[in-house]
Amino acid sequence: MPYSDYIKALKSSHILLDQVFSYDLGYNALEAMAMGKVVFSGAEREWRDHYDIREDTVVINALPDVSYLVQKMDWLIENPEMITKIALAARNHVETYHNYKVCAEMFIRTWTAIVT
Repeated sequence: MPYSDYIKALKSSHILLDQVFSYDLGYNALEAMAMGKVVFSGAEREWRDHYDIREDTVVINALPDVSYLVQKMDWLIENPEMITKIALAARNHVETYHNYKVCAEMFIRTWTAIVT
């Protein structure tokens, strides 16, 4: 699918099912979160611990288990206020931890520590 078509489809969605075999988020997940979408992706305990995030508050951990995914989707459908709440938390997470200025500052600090 061309990127422009992907973005068009993403803009018209509320939920993105991204990766089910990962411990962390990929770029597609971050882009969807920046748009205020609920994302199913790698949000394993290690990732949640790193950011001090409770389960199902910023990202829904996507597991390779259809029953589990259906249960989580059903939960969102039955609790539509959670879609809004998680989407806002996702957007805030990206703005806080993946802002280009924050990332650039981290890169400079890391690079400086290596070369000095």
